[in-house]
Amino acid sequence: SDLYPFGDEVGDIGVWLDTKDGNSPYITPPMGFPFIGKLYDRVYFSDNGLIQFQSISQNEQFLLPVPFPTGFRGNEGLAMLAVFWDDADLTLGEGKLFYQEYHKLNMSDRYSQIVFSRTADDVTRFEERNDKPAFTPAWILKITWDHVMAVSYQKINYSEANTFQCILTTDGERSFALLRFGEMYWGPGQRIHHDALTGYTDGGAHFFNETTDPTNLFGPGGRYRPQEVKGNTGQLGQLVYDLTGPTEREQDPKMRCQVWALKEPEPKEWAKGVSSCPCTRAQALEDLAFGPETLPPNQQDRVRVTELRGLRWGGSGGHVFQSILSNRHGSGKRCVYDPQGPLLAGYKTHRYHEDLLPFQWCCIQSPLCHLYLAKRPLDRCQGYGWVSPDCCITAAKATQGIGESLPILSGMGVIYFQLLSTH
Repeated sequence: SDLYPFGDEVGDIGVWLDTKDGNSPYITPPMGFPFIGKLYDRVYFSDNGLIQFQSISQNEQFLLPVPFPTGFRGNEGLAMLAVFWDDADLTLGEGKLFYQEYHKLNMSDRYSQIVFSRTADDVTRFEERNDKPAFTPAWILKITWDHVMAVSYQKINYSEANTFQCILTTDGERSFALLRFGEMYWGPGQRIHHDALTGYTDGGAHFFNETTDPTNLFGPGGRYRPQEVKGNTGQLGQLVYDLTGPTEREQDPKMRCQVWALKEPEPKEWAKGVSSCPCTRAQALEDLAFGPETLPPNQQDRVRVTELRGLRWGGSGGHVFQSILSNRHGSGKRCVYDPQGPLLAGYKTHRYHEDLLPFQWCCIQSPLCHLYLAKRPLDRCQGYGWVSPDCCITAAKATQGIGESLPILSGMGVIYFQLLSTH
């Protein structure tokens, strides 16, 4: 079979329903799930072959038994993926609904390794056809509708059952749905409508519907026989949907924040040798390793940087100092002081003005500030060693002659003071 391993024997969780329609519990991907340019917090699915995506601010599950007769049109107001959406009834026959999550750091058993390896291979093969890089999943949700029967109003034919799967997966930036159709044997029964739907919508401008001959419902290759149709993978009954969505510029702030954080190197890779912020404004004024902040030359950029910096530090009245010299990675330190003197906070900076937009995406426009702080850790002047120039002059008088150099350790390394006069 082309289906992924499923069932009790591989550790799947069953969704047990005692009514003819129902939803799964909420499932929360640890990194969220990117879907058509937006990062969603949780996922749930129904016995009717429909998956829905929600933000944490939404707290109501919608139960939608039957598909839209004309398919998705982009005006639904809900983010949905129709694997094979039509009115099913798990109380009939031997129908079962299974699911299992797989996490990158939890590959403890053979079946998990099979699912991870197969998902990576299937998506990578699809991506290579579009000249895109290989895919390594960080999270997978496998959903299986096993021998699910259609809702029936009179006569029941227990041989008319459907078995199909959806594999949702993401690496935190890209996301995909792998659809696999096994035995699909629903007949017309006593139902009036035969509008089974496969496709997806973000509820707004982006949507897609699989199209079939409207006159062929139950015949070979018809709407109710997707296992006999060659999908976009080139294989019968197999589809892959790239759910990542629009370009980065069109993505929502949560999505842009997460993509930025995933691509950014760890601070230990670029912050080596960057000194700590002085603990007070007075120290910063006297420390030769720091000077007043340099703003962009363009007036519009200056205003924007000042505005974002004010939001970053909780106010725009702080005095900002920066490292005079950067390390070999071009990194330095920004230190913001209360006008009265104490350090408000400091950040290691890596292309400083480019750091402000990610701050806006992560900390102002979304609740993902922890991702930003992991890449731009705070500085509270831990380990700062400061030496006043006054002490250096005193030391030079005591230990050196006029014109001789005295090495002094400061925040920017070793500085040599030369005593030119005793006056």
